[in-house]
Amino acid sequence: MKKTSKLLRAFLLSLALIVCVCMLFTACGDDEGDDGDTTPSTDASTPGTTDSSADAACTHTGGTATCTTKAKCTACGAEYGELAAHDYAEATCTAAKTCKACKATEGEALGHEEVDTVVAPTCTEKGITNVTCTRCDYTATKDETAALGHEEVDTVVAPTCTENGITNVTCSRCDYTATKDETDALGHDYKDEVIAPTCVASGITNVTCTRCDYTATKDETAATGVHVYDVAGKVVAPTCTEAGYTVYGCSAGDCGTTENKDAVDALGHDYKDEVIAPTCTENGITNVTCSRCDYTATKDETAALGHDYKDEVIAPTCTETGITNVTCSRCDYTGTKDVTDALGHDYKDEVIAPTCTETGITNVTCSRCDYTGTKDVTDALGHTGGTATCIALAVCERTDCGASYGEYADHAYYTEDDGVEGEHYVTVAPTCITTGLKTYKCVVCKELTDKEDYIIVLDTVAHNYNVVVTTVAPTCITKGYTTYSCSAGACGLTEDRDETNEIAHNYNVVVTTVAPTCITKGYTTYSCSAGACGLTEDRDETNEIAHNYNVVVTTVAPTCITKGYTTYSCSAGECGLTENRDETNEIAHVYDVFVETVNPVCDAEGYNVYGCSSGECGKTEMREFTRRAAHEFVDVNEFDEIVCAVCQQSYRNINTQVSTGDGTLCLGCEGDENGDCVCSVKVEWNGYIAPEKEFITGEYEVTELEGFNGGLVRLTSAEETVLTITVNGEEFTVIGTDLIVDLYSFETIDSLVVSSEVEAELIIYKAL
Repeated sequence: MKKTSKLLRAFLLSLALIVCVCMLFTACGDDEGDDGDTTPSTDASTPGTTDSSADAACTHTGGTATCTTKAKCTACGAEYGELAAHDYAEATCTAAKTCKACKATEGEALGHEEVDTVVAPTCTEKGITNVTCTRCDYTATKDETAALGHEEVDTVVAPTCTENGITNVTCSRCDYTATKDETDALGHDYKDEVIAPTCVASGITNVTCTRCDYTATKDETAATGVHVYDVAGKVVAPTCTEAGYTVYGCSAGDCGTTENKDAVDALGHDYKDEVIAPTCTENGITNVTCSRCDYTATKDETAALGHDYKDEVIAPTCTETGITNVTCSRCDYTGTKDVTDALGHDYKDEVIAPTCTETGITNVTCSRCDYTGTKDVTDALGHTGGTATCIALAVCERTDCGASYGEYADHAYYTEDDGVEGEHYVTVAPTCITTGLKTYKCVVCKELTDKEDYIIVLDTVAHNYNVVVTTVAPTCITKGYTTYSCSAGACGLTEDRDETNEIAHNYNVVVTTVAPTCITKGYTTYSCSAGACGLTEDRDETNEIAHNYNVVVTTVAPTCITKGYTTYSCSAGECGLTENRDETNEIAHVYDVFVETVNPVCDAEGYNVYGCSSGECGKTEMREFTRRAAHEFVDVNEFDEIVCAVCQQSYRNINTQVSTGDGTLCLGCEGDENGDCVCSVKVEWNGYIAPEKEFITGEYEVTELEGFNGGLVRLTSAEETVLTITVNGEEFTVIGTDLIVDLYSFETIDSLVVSSEVEAELIIYKAL
């Protein structure tokens, strides 16, 4: 905060105040003429009128009317005009339409629009009907029913070597579990396996159980410690600088140790020379390499040759300077010398006279180059003379033109009263489905008119259904009738008359007999012989037979997310139904498969991801969290804006707190007796800009959400209130008078609703 900028703002504010006072005296003071008479005025309550008082005249202007106050004149401060209409918020279930400014109401509340959701009873919970409102958050309950109680199913678990046997009790309707009928564990059935010692491994006796996966060890003996290197392995060939050898392994046990023997001397380098000749700017040299390895060296350096210069002379043109380009005959060296000035253009004019449609112009060219230009443009002459008709345009009378131009003349049509001999109209006779037309022609071109004043419409004639087309006898599904066609025109319409009723169905022809199965009843199908209706009737029904689930389809082992079971199919018919029985419980998740490490960044923690190896569940577990990394801020511009170089989160200073040395606020920085500001400035950074303000009571939906991906919601009220914020369906509630909720954690915001119990100022700070 600079002293010069504050003094400048104070000067500009004082100047603006003086100008406003001068304008006020000019607009509202005495307006006296040279002869002493005052200017008459009109009603001051209307915009654009003047006050009728003898000592003041003002043309009211400016200001904005509300539903509670009239507009206030910006010149004299008087109220004028009419009140503005109320700006009503829509009615809710519990409140009528309410003006957003003055809280006036209109009409009544809508009342709740109730919807019932029936919750069925469970084994332990009562049933109930929940009542909600489709328009608001109203809830209630009704129609309570008793709990069902458990429907128990027993699963017998046999005893193992270490675990007692037990009967697990479950409920077929819920997750209720219990146990009963416990039996003792069997104990282990031991079996020994003796392993002899080796050169590096001790001997031991492994003990296992024949019934389970129990293992143990006993009778350990020490390793022999004696290696025998007699197993020939990898042969390592000699190189230019390294000796060769053979690797022998130990045969006294699976120790994996080796010993190198049978050494062969190194080969030495096999030298090869590459001679590089000198160039204009580079020395010559001989590079030495080895044909068997990556050895390199240099020798026999010679001096550079220098350039062999050659000149290319380029003469000047009208626009380009002349120059001599210098190159070397041995390399790509280039240079320039001897620059000469451009020659300039040698102009030549070609005059083109104007015509009826083309402008006149003088074209300018250069005799030495392809330069072109224009000058002395004159307007086109335009067409003249000739007469247009409805079929021909006017023809230009200039001897060097003769082109057609302008518009066609209107048609001149005959009428019914002209009495002209010959074919001056076309008549189309009416039929029973189309009207007739009498259309007149043009006197000049004989073209038919499309104007309604010269077209006469002839009415259609009536249909006459008197020609018999066919007679249809009745069947068991259709009525009988006689069809008549119209003889009054080529309309193709018909009419059915003389109707007779359908005859009855007669289901007396056996089609098929179907035996019952486990899912379908048996029956006999009869078809109708009273007509070609194709209808059938099933009678003589027999009941279904019972399902018989006795064919094993498959046995599924349990995993970490699914129980094990055996599937049986039904052999009592082709129903395709199966029944799962002999269920075994799921095994536990084991998160021991490392998947990946996610490093921390400035907007998210780091962690390790582990997958489950107990089944194909696809589940993972995040463990070993590391804290977020710090933002890497860099300066952006002169507007106190910074940005993180990693996550691009931007921050701008919108609230500057100015404090004195003793910690008290220095509001406005009025300064000391000399006008100097003695405050030290403390900048408070946050991540929000562009505050939007509203005054709300009750629920308020934020509609302008485009580009809104986080920010602050702030509510300030004179008395304590409950602030409820719903973001993407997730609800937050805080209580107080100055409430702030940070929405930065939401990557996208699709819906935002704010609710306050009392009138409060709502400010939304959108994130940069």
